[in-house]
Amino acid sequence: MRFLIDENLSSSVKAWFESKGSDVIHARDVAPGISDSEWISRSAAEARIIVTLDKDFGELAFSANQQPRGVILLRLKPVDTSRILRRLDEVWPMIAEELDHNFIVVGNHSVRIRPMPPD
Repeated sequence: MRFLIDENLSSSVKAWFESKGSDVIHARDVAPGISDSEWISRSAAEARIIVTLDKDFGELAFSANQQPRGVILLRLKPVDTSRILRRLDEVWPMIAEELDHNFIVVGNHSVRIRPMPPD
């Protein structure tokens, strides 16, 4: 699977996905500062799942002309890298097969999976 890690996440999150054998790019490394809608276009073009803390991706993903390949929105409180990595370890068995064309919200105690609208 291919992932795009948003600028608001640390490189440790990129490393976590790489440890799963994934092809991963980090926004900070390739094009810092580009808009969320540009990331959605890149996600679709490169078949990458977006991993983010930014809830704006929800609105964009369901209203944009071009849908992202998928989104993992991390809604954790407090937000710190160690909590994010622990939670990813916990939910990975549940979400690993659900990534493609889904919008996944990972909370402190819940996971919601919603299909992306058809193209």
